[in-house]
Amino acid sequence: MANPIKYFLGKLILFLSIILLLVYLALYNFPISCSLSSELVIPKGASLSKVIKILEDETCFKNKQILKIMMVVTGKDKEIRPGRHNLEDVNSIGELMAKITGDRLDMVQVTILEGWTMHQISRELYHTLKIDTLRFISLCNDKSFIRNLDIKTPKNLEGYLYPETYFFPASRVMFDLSEEEIISNLVEQLKKEYGQISKKHSMSMHEILTLGSIIQGECIYTDEMKLVSSVYHNRLSKGWLLQADPTIQYLKPGKNKRLYNKDYKRFNSAYNTYLHKGLPPGPISNPGIDAIKAAMEPIEADYMFFVAKGDGYHHFSKTEDEHNKAKAKFLKELW
Repeated sequence: MANPIKYFLGKLILFLSIILLLVYLALYNFPISCSLSSELVIPKGASLSKVIKILEDETCFKNKQILKIMMVVTGKDKEIRPGRHNLEDVNSIGELMAKITGDRLDMVQVTILEGWTMHQISRELYHTLKIDTLRFISLCNDKSFIRNLDIKTPKNLEGYLYPETYFFPASRVMFDLSEEEIISNLVEQLKKEYGQISKKHSMSMHEILTLGSIIQGECIYTDEMKLVSSVYHNRLSKGWLLQADPTIQYLKPGKNKRLYNKDYKRFNSAYNTYLHKGLPPGPISNPGIDAIKAAMEPIEADYMFFVAKGDGYHHFSKTEDEHNKAKAKFLKELW
């Protein structure tokens, strides 16, 4: 025969559990005494008391004790999410709890294109997030800041700001989103993407990003990138000048324009690959993943030259004589 005390306790626990469940459901579905028609803006780091105060001051909310009890009992007082929350469809305490603990950040989309320089990126971030562009560029050149990003210590962050579509809080001030955090996000994304494709290679990450940025500047179409990369690798292995036009465009002020013969010699810079052998000191832009892959894994080919055909693609040659003939043909058509 079952122990009568254990039987009684079991029944009591079941009864109390049912009562507690009914109380919880009643409070969860407890109707809010007015219509919450306005938006609720929760600042970063706001406590439950702060949220209740905002609700009282900016809406007609009166059920603060019930909300406080339910939030604390369920542990959701630690899960409050900052952001802009629309309360128009909130009619009960449960719905309000779900609203203020859900991911409701008011986000803005920022698209950084492949081949943009850090100055172009800073201008885009100014237009979308109203960042301080001078501080952004200063941080991109700050050796101490760069060292903390765990990417060794390049001269600057050109090439390390990964081109991608990002989502940031629309109110940068409200969420205390600094230029440091934005840059860190872009660099972390590069490290993540690079880590997924990296293999043992004779070139360092910095050298691959540098070559990738040149390939990005040279190619319109991704299906040609590995062949262009092959030409550059061949020239590097033979100790030839790269003679990469994008490095001259990088040195020439303003938007990309037609290059003249005088342009190839007038910039006495380590970035001028018509005067200095090997890769330039660093990337000339921020390459996308396809250009980085191409720099890392070129197609095996014997080509040493290429010239733009005018349709977005290039004509490839093995000898200088072939190259000169191709230039005479395609540059005449192009210009």
